[in-house]
Amino acid sequence: MIANGAPAFAAETVEVSWIDAGEQRRVAGVEAAGEVAFEDAAPVREFSSYRRQRHFPGMWWSATTGRHVGFESWLERVTR
Repeated sequence: MIANGAPAFAAETVEVSWIDAGEQRRVAGVEAAGEVAFEDAAPVREFSSYRRQRHFPGMWWSATTGRHVGFESWLERVTR
């Protein structure tokens, strides 16, 4: 079944995996992934900056998490 031009999927068929403290972790299902505090995960790489770079990395205060979060460009910083 297709909804709004996108293929439909069953929420329980989704699998999410990530690295936490050097160990790969995995959960099955959208609801299980919703229980994971991904905001506590370490960044994959540093937000480096250098003179005349084409993007604008930095830190942004997030009232939702109560701490700074990194961004690599102004597009990532925009909230909706």
